Amino acid sequence: VTFREEMEFYNKYDILCFNETNCNINKLPNGMQDLILENFHEPLVKDPTRRSGRGGGQATYINKRVCTLHDYASFNPRCNEDDPDPNGEFQLVKIHNCKGKTGTRIIINVYRSPSKRANNFADPITTSVRARYVVETILE
Repeated sequence: VTFREEMEFYNKYDILCFNETNCNINKLPNGMQDLILENFHEPLVKDPTRRSGRGGGQATYINKRVCTLHDYASFNPRCNEDDPDPNGEFQLVKIHNCKGKTGTRIIINVYRSPSKRANNFADPITTSVRARYVVETILE
């Protein structure tokens, strides 16, 4: 059974977050088209950041019933988006008008490699959550 064959089950979810995708859109035979899932918007894809080239990468899918195509986007509150966080992989997504409600919701897709220390991993998440009000102000 493939993932696509189980879409009826997955369609009940508003958001799907995947880690360890090892996905680079430019290397897919059909590009973004290979990643399209029924009833979901095009995924927000983050290329793998590991220097080893093995593993990593993230994808977040937003169900079409959650918001319109123009109401969601990836963002990075870090100053240098080209400098990957050494403690883990973080994909932040902002959703405006989530399920018709005003305001902005923040979704954080996170992954910590088993080789990384858990204590260091929590720091960027805590910082992101504490900066929530600053981030929301920037997003508005």
